[in-house]
Amino acid sequence: MTSDTIDKVREAELAADKAEKDAQVQADQIVAGAENEAATLRADLVKKSREAAESAGKKAQEKTDVLLEEARKEAEQSIEELRSSVAAGREKAVKAIIEDLTKN
Repeated sequence: MTSDTIDKVREAELAADKAEKDAQVQADQIVAGAENEAATLRADLVKKSREAAESAGKKAQEKTDVLLEEARKEAEQSIEELRSSVAAGREKAVKAIIEDLTKN
């Protein structure tokens, strides 16, 4: 009976060792899977963040282009108004000089 008990204790120890090793392997696999999933999620988040930043940059550039075009048109209109004003002032000045010369 002693030999039978010792054999059963050894079998139990071997089974416990195997169960411990199996549990460690399973834990390592779970950790590796979680690390892989975390890396994939991180890569997806980085990709989405870059895409969002690029989209925002494009929208900002488009808005800037529109604003610059509007400013250019306004500046051209102001320049044209100034040219017309200068031309009108020049014409008035010439008439005034001619009138002044013809009066004397």
